[in-house]
Amino acid sequence: MLFRSSHRTHRCAGIPEHLCVLWDEAIQEVFRAGQPTELDFEVAGENTGRTFRFKLVPEIGPAAVVNHVLGIATETTATREKLRLRTELNDGLRGEEAIRESEERFRIMADGCPSPIWVSNAKGENQFINRKCREYFGAHGGQIGDEDWRRLIHPEDAPEYIAPFLLAIRNRTPSRSEGRVRRADGEWRWVVTTAEPRFSAAGEFLGHVGITVDVTEHRQAQERVRETEERYRSLFQNIQEGFSYCRMICESGRQPDFILLAVNAAFEPLTGLKDAVGRR
Repeated sequence: MLFRSSHRTHRCAGIPEHLCVLWDEAIQEVFRAGQPTELDFEVAGENTGRTFRFKLVPEIGPAAVVNHVLGIATETTATREKLRLRTELNDGLRGEEAIRESEERFRIMADGCPSPIWVSNAKGENQFINRKCREYFGAHGGQIGDEDWRRLIHPEDAPEYIAPFLLAIRNRTPSRSEGRVRRADGEWRWVVTTAEPRFSAAGEFLGHVGITVDVTEHRQAQERVRETEERYRSLFQNIQEGFSYCRMICESGRQPDFILLAVNAAFEPLTGLKDAVGRR
């Protein structure tokens, strides 16, 4: 679209009223400076806006004075729409790249962890297991299916081990399970598995991320302590001589004393002390 202006109002060209001020200033500048300029306008339509680029070119007369301004209007709606779509596409690609980088950082971190780590979806299905998990359970295919990991749990422990996780899926809450699982070498090992729910930025439940810690040695140590205490308790109660367990009390300016903490069954008959526990 071409038109000329010689200080005539631009309203004759059908330009919307709200753009008049900018248009007036642009034309006056061209008349003053004698240099071309460009303006981008958006004109509202019934369904969507249309964009135009106006190029204002001065027409210089013989006396080196601007007599007229030539206006060239080009609709840029399609170009701007393509630019918008390209920008959205680029933003989307950058977003996907950021997601891939984040997932790769998590994978590197998870593979460096000395304990099995896993990620499940909202249905409880495994989506990722780290290197230690693959080695620990012998998952040579890179994944452990839903039925596969259930078969790894000791039959006696399976109900109590699985139930908290299924409840956590329904309630979208953390879970904790303890039980025996079969390691890749076939040995049954005691483990504690904890899981935390995952949510998207919009609050959508995505599943859980969990870690499984082998506590076999810890349980074995506890069992040895319990067995030692049981043997001591049996010896303590069945010895024929009077036996007591006491704690020394040392107070400033006084003779050392002691308080009885425990006595065996033969202690009271042999010493004649009744209700001796707790006495000095």
